[in-house]
Amino acid sequence: MSSVLCFYLDGAVVQAVKANIAKGYVTVKEAHTFPHDELESYLETCSEKECILSCNTSSFYHDIIYLPQTAEKFYSNLVRAEVMKNHSDLTGFTFFYRIIGEATIDAITQNKISAFSYADEAHANFIALFHNKKKVIANLYAAPYTIFRLAASAFDTGSEQARIFIAPLTGEKLITLSEKNELGFIRKIPSAESGLLPADIQNINMTMDYCFQSLRVRVSEAVMLDPSERLDEPSPAFSAPFLTILPPALADLPDHIVRDYLAPLATVVHHDQAKGECDILSSDYISFKQHKNIFTAAIIINLVLMLLLGWLVFSEQTAIAGHSSKIAALRAKLGNAGEEIAAYKKLEEEIKSLENPIAFLNKLNTSSNPAAALAVLSPPNIKDYSFKVITLKKGENVIKVHLEGTIAASGYKETQTIFEGVVEQVKRIPGYSISSNIIDIKLKTFIIEAIYNSAGQQNK
Repeated sequence: MSSVLCFYLDGAVVQAVKANIAKGYVTVKEAHTFPHDELESYLETCSEKECILSCNTSSFYHDIIYLPQTAEKFYSNLVRAEVMKNHSDLTGFTFFYRIIGEATIDAITQNKISAFSYADEAHANFIALFHNKKKVIANLYAAPYTIFRLAASAFDTGSEQARIFIAPLTGEKLITLSEKNELGFIRKIPSAESGLLPADIQNINMTMDYCFQSLRVRVSEAVMLDPSERLDEPSPAFSAPFLTILPPALADLPDHIVRDYLAPLATVVHHDQAKGECDILSSDYISFKQHKNIFTAAIIINLVLMLLLGWLVFSEQTAIAGHSSKIAALRAKLGNAGEEIAAYKKLEEEIKSLENPIAFLNKLNTSSNPAAALAVLSPPNIKDYSFKVITLKKGENVIKVHLEGTIAASGYKETQTIFEGVVEQVKRIPGYSISSNIIDIKLKTFIIEAIYNSAGQQNK
């Protein structure tokens, strides 16, 4: 269900209708009629921010234009150009057009176009008043067109039959011509009452004659939009069959509402079915609305960005405050740790003072300790040989060992074998390595030069 507020303005009275439309049927919530000079006060008390307008201006321009069918996508610009050519005094204006038939001109089939133009100044005061009261005009329609569409909805859209529709409005009868179910002509005749007067019938007959003689359109029937006057038999006073109808969209409304508020109700139905069709709102106001929407969107985006930035700043400040409290707590703890730091520094100085003696002892015990070298050298009690001289001499991180001994053997071969065994035995002592060895087989004596290193002892 869509809800809409529609204003009908004809320069004398204003009609305001708040209506709902669902599934093509209209229901009216509120309907008011008041003089034009009370419109400003009504807008001040109106809560709706958006509305649609239906204007029935007394002055408009009608043109029949013929254009090639192949140029249909350019019709908007071409029709405007033709209107400006036909009416040089018409500067700023809006218009709508309908294709009402075909015609063959110079052996070329062209579309017959009916164009209706409205000067911008005809609606400028209305638009300014609504804008000053902070009301947004969604669409502006010509009342004759929306009434015509309402009347045409009661017939088959594919009908080729030409008709005239009569609509009773305040102070006038609106007559529209339907050619191929499109609006081809508009005429207004003064009329004091909503019912048909003899003068109205005469004007209707004259209009049908005009359509035949000037527009070359033969009207097959005259149709009046009036729920209160249902004619069972055609009136003999009309030059064509005459009937009254009530459009389907208004079937559920009381007769007096349909009769009194026909124009705004027709506009509500048209707005629901074809919102953008034949909108005659000025291009300046449309541009203003677009720029205003862009500006409003930019403001909203900036506000959102400002809120996000504020939230980020608040989050960062909260995080900084949390870190600051942690830092303050750590500083407090560090301030209470002065005694522990002083004790640590004292122990550090004591360790430094003991580094040199410890290093000396480690060096002495690891690589140049004669007692260690001599202790591992103590050979087992073997009768085949004996050490006569053992000399230890300190070198750089090592102990040089000089060994002299004798061999108890009966022959040369046995002496050599025992000597080789002595050399192997010294080699197997942890930390020892042989640098040189010599034997005197005749004298059965030997000399072994070796090096002792406790590091080598550890590796073995």
